Amino acid sequence: MTTTMKRLHNQATITIPEAAELLGVERKTAYNAARRGELPTITLGRRRLVPTQALLDLLARPR
Repeated sequence: MTTTMKRLHNQATITIPEAAELLGVERKTAYNAARRGELPTITLGRRRLVPTQALLDLLARPR
């Protein structure tokens, strides 16, 4: 398991820019995907965060 994957398993959430970096897309693309519901997020106050387990589940889905 890579360091990044270990970090994901140890954190409950990551920011949308962090998710964008992991997915290899631009920040704007990740924010647009979150707005459309394609990237799972939770809102805490004014912050939108990506639950790491939801992101891992999304990546594990067959196409």
